[in-house]
Amino acid sequence: MAVVCRRCGRQYDVTLFQFGRSIVCECGAPLPQGAEITPGAKRMEAEQAGVGYLTPVSDDDLKLYVVRHGKTTWNRSGRLQGQTDVELSEAGRAESRRAAAALSGVAFEAAYSSDLKRCAQTAEIILHGRDVPLVRTEALREEDYGEWTGLNYAQIAQRWPEQCAARDRDRVDSRPEGGESLGEVQARVVAKMDEIAAGHRRGNVLVVTHGGPAFVFFSKVMAPDGKLKGNFTVSNCALNIVAHTRFGWKLQLLNDTAHLR
Repeated sequence: MAVVCRRCGRQYDVTLFQFGRSIVCECGAPLPQGAEITPGAKRMEAEQAGVGYLTPVSDDDLKLYVVRHGKTTWNRSGRLQGQTDVELSEAGRAESRRAAAALSGVAFEAAYSSDLKRCAQTAEIILHGRDVPLVRTEALREEDYGEWTGLNYAQIAQRWPEQCAARDRDRVDSRPEGGESLGEVQARVVAKMDEIAAGHRRGNVLVVTHGGPAFVFFSKVMAPDGKLKGNFTVSNCALNIVAHTRFGWKLQLLNDTAHLR
């Protein structure tokens, strides 16, 4: 079953409307169901307006449901976790249960997560009661922040002002002392997503990862040259959908948090 845009005639998979978010067609027109948005609004305008943005889908496409892990106590205090193995907080577990409810109608054929506890625990909550094995992998880990790990941004800027300035100038190749660059994170994450796509030609696959890996992957999808764009957010337990089509990766839903309100 499909929803059809009244302006341009594009068809959309009706299952993508289950999250309760008003949806905008690729042409900018509001689709049936949900609140209206100014015609002509594009992807980033839709994101800033707090609505989901979808692109056309096919039953032959593989869909990755990419979820950032639920909150931790370090998230709450603004500390960079990196690859420190921090568990979910009670708030994070509650967010994960809400994500599980929002995804209850999606049949997953496989599931992958970072091997760090906050991601694996989020994935296990989402998959509770399902006969879907979870594959944990280091490739989906958060950026290694090196000496920045455990600190907040104010502390980092005070201790390493030159490194922070370098990162502002070059988000791809600059790196924290003893850590990874975002370019390196993007390379390993995109390689893993491509590997997942090669192993699952169609259907729905759950991927639970961290904010950094999700950000660099979505940046690659939106800008094939790999330029890192900083004008969107990946919230804890937000729902995101990326399809793998014969034309490559295509972002279908970005940072849907309706189920968390």
